[in-house]
Amino acid sequence: MTAMKKMVEENHELHLATDKDTFIERFADRCGVDPITFIERCVDADSISAIILGGSIPLRTATGASDVDFIVLTRDGARYKDHACEGAEFDEDQIFSASYSHALNNLKRETLVQNVDGVEVDVDLIELSSVLEISALTNRSEASLTSDHVRILSRIKTGWLLHCAESSSEQISIIQKDRALSLRTAVSNMRNAIKAHGHARAAVATNPDVSVYLARASLEWAFMSVLSALGCAYPGEKWLLILERNVAGDLDERRIPSELYRTGVDLLFPKRMNDTHDVECYLKNVGGWINQVRRWVELDPTNKLANAFCKQIYDLA
Repeated sequence: MTAMKKMVEENHELHLATDKDTFIERFADRCGVDPITFIERCVDADSISAIILGGSIPLRTATGASDVDFIVLTRDGARYKDHACEGAEFDEDQIFSASYSHALNNLKRETLVQNVDGVEVDVDLIELSSVLEISALTNRSEASLTSDHVRILSRIKTGWLLHCAESSSEQISIIQKDRALSLRTAVSNMRNAIKAHGHARAAVATNPDVSVYLARASLEWAFMSVLSALGCAYPGEKWLLILERNVAGDLDERRIPSELYRTGVDLLFPKRMNDTHDVECYLKNVGGWINQVRRWVELDPTNKLANAFCKQIYDLA
């Protein structure tokens, strides 16, 4: 690994992009090269199946200090060009590199981290065949997905497609449009929300503080179920900001009712409770809100059907 010599200190305005075209323009203005050409300097163009901008920028949660996350889906066996990992072709004041590779959980992946004029640019090379393999698993209820699987697939689905080879367009379209991942995570998150709420009820008599903590955890799981239903299976740590933008109408997905959102946020940050009775009232309100969320999620018939197959959700409710 080659260490980055220039620290990422400067703010940028790439996060202000509202679509892929404005991002491409802003990236070219800031970094002196358009994203496609930048990637092709690092990877042989013939091996590229698709280039996707993932992470916080397309989710509209980025800031001027956020990094740029490119996912490059490639043909089997693709690797970075040697100079990309050494930084030899670029101005020494502008770019330094760090790279590592691994084959984790069947995702054949190699990552390059670069500092381009004060902007951290992360480039993930992932073989398209391995992504197709993992994507197919989402439709099999008996298959187990790791958090790495969910993160990569979710970033591909919620990201902006900047470039796609004609030969791969149908495969990329299938990955991005398939809803199996969202349905799967929405169900599991709702199940976790109801389980956490049950644990909170069980703890209230012996440890009210733990009970409140578990109740807040159940709220977060329920919010995760909402995000999954909206198509964002791996929202990251800024998930509350994604929901806020959704309520405000800044995002294109189905919108959660503002009253439901606001009530959940108020419960997430409760006032100080003085005794067990206050905690019991809080748990009752949290349970009622989780059921409202479940009913809202199930307004989509596909989500309702998916929940119906998880008997545990209704047994625990």
